[in-house]
Amino acid sequence: MYERSRSSSYEAWKNIQSSLENLVSERTETLNIEIDKRKRREEELHGSEQRLSLALKGAKCGLWDWDIKRNTIHFDDNYYLISSYQPDDFPQTYEEWENRLHSDDIDSAKEALQSYLKGKTQVFSMEFRFKRKDNTWIWILGQGKIIEWSDDGQAIRLSGLHIDINDRKQAELEQLILEKQLQQKHKIEAIGTMAGGIAHNFNNLLAIILGSLEMAQRKIHEPDKLRQYLKNANTATLRSRDLVMQIMIYSRKGLQTLAPTQLHSVVEKTLALLHPTTPETVELSYQILPESKNIYCQADSSRIQEALFNLYSNAVDAMDKKGTISIYLDQVELSQEEIPKEYHCSAGTYAHLTVQDTGCGMYQETIDKIFDPFFTTKEVNNGTGMGLSTVQGIMDQLSGLINVQSTPGQGSRFELYFPVTPREKDDPPDKDQSLSTKI
Repeated sequence: MYERSRSSSYEAWKNIQSSLENLVSERTETLNIEIDKRKRREEELHGSEQRLSLALKGAKCGLWDWDIKRNTIHFDDNYYLISSYQPDDFPQTYEEWENRLHSDDIDSAKEALQSYLKGKTQVFSMEFRFKRKDNTWIWILGQGKIIEWSDDGQAIRLSGLHIDINDRKQAELEQLILEKQLQQKHKIEAIGTMAGGIAHNFNNLLAIILGSLEMAQRKIHEPDKLRQYLKNANTATLRSRDLVMQIMIYSRKGLQTLAPTQLHSVVEKTLALLHPTTPETVELSYQILPESKNIYCQADSSRIQEALFNLYSNAVDAMDKKGTISIYLDQVELSQEEIPKEYHCSAGTYAHLTVQDTGCGMYQETIDKIFDPFFTTKEVNNGTGMGLSTVQGIMDQLSGLINVQSTPGQGSRFELYFPVTPREKDDPPDKDQSLSTKI
């Protein structure tokens, strides 16, 4: 009995031992699998970190992590590689970082940072110059994002990148130098064209004057013929004066008197003058919106008329005296981004005068040259090439701007923008929705 009980206990113990061994074995195998998985994940993570570090190094990017509450900034190795500093070279605080910014960039950097932290901008991004350890300056593009907020909604942690854009800035500077050199070359070419144009035109006019005066001397005893020759000389002299005036306008040295001018009145009077000279095969129409009738500009009405005359004349020639010329006047708001950089104009309210034709249109290479003095696509002795350069000069004098849109075979559109000035008195509103007239 005792032996049977002892044998049974031994068998039970062996079963327990076997179960424990199996359990330990299974657990060990599971742990080994988990360890292998963890090792692989650690290797993958390490590999990813290495690849990220290499990518950041190749892209010249450094990571930073700013604990706003403690005022400490952590920089990664690539950041120190870009800036040439070592981790112990300066305390890792915002103030120490700011001390290494270029004095011309501190205010804009602060403004960009505060605007983002206060929620005024959706993206934190700024460009600035940073002093390296060797006292040279490097251009940096700083970008970041808030990654932690306090319970009361305040940003307490900001992380991001500092990207070395020194090569890009250098390339932009070299590009700017090349553009200036190209502009200078074009200016010299334009001056050469202008000089040749002036010489050609004045030679023709002087030939008329001298020839007429010489013939007048020969016909001194024939009053009728004498009068005609003197009239020819006088006409050529007046044309010479007009040519000088156009050149002075282009060079912005012409005398002018600027005063508050009601633009729609000038346009209507100009159209009334153009009406008798408009070919029957040309339809001249204009549209003035009611609010445009109260637009005043600081201008010289004769200069605006001259600009319209030139645009009208070019439109008629472009259509080969057959088609439609449409003139519109309205009022627009221009932001600074909408104003081309070559114009030193401010954002605000502008009178918008458009002259559109259904003529032959222009290619871009022609548009690029149309404001150059004495440039013309017309036949020899048909136009001086000063019309559009005069329009450009007038717009510069009036602190306005001009925009050209054209498609070959579909016509051209010239848009003149005049800065609006407060009117001296109110005009009664128009009852009509718009004033539209065909002449």
